[in-house]
This record gives sequence, structure tokens and C-alpha cells, in this order.
Amino acid sequence: MLNDVLCLDFLGKIKVWDLVAALDPRSQTPLCIRTLTEHTGRVFRLQFDEFQIISSSHDDTILCFNFLNDSPSIERSPTPMNSSTS
Repeated sequence: MLNDVLCLDFLGKIKVWDLVAALDPRSQTPLCIRTLTEHTGRVFRLQFDEFQIISSSHDDTILCFNFLNDSPSIERSPTPMNSSTS
């Protein structure tokens, strides 16, 4: 993940791009390494390191994508994230 770039879109996708390949005009490797599509709402927060990506979305989920075991773990928010308390 240290040489990669993350990109979000409004459809809930997270794309991981190979920055080294993108900067090398002779590179024949694909630029998009993977697309994470587990969110169904817009992703609004992202944290990452070389082992994992943690994201939260308007679908009221927090996902942890662990690159060591290659499967996301999903945590549902106990209350909707966009609700207000009076």
C-alpha cells in the first residue's frame, strides 16, 4: 500500500491504484490494482496503512479491508450515522 493511491466515488467504490506504474510510461502493469465494492452508499471517510483500509459510508457501515486475509469485515453502526439527537 505504500506505493498505491486510493480513490473514492459517489457510488461507494474504493479503487486502489498503482502509483509507481502510473508514473512509469513504460509500465505494462494495470494501473487499477483492485476495486472494493462492498459499500452501497457514498464513502465519506477513509483511513489506511500498508495492511488495511478502514472506510465508513452513508450506508451506515464501517468496513475494514485487511490485505493479509483478503476479506472485509463489516460493522454496522448501532444508530444511523446521519440521525440527529434532540
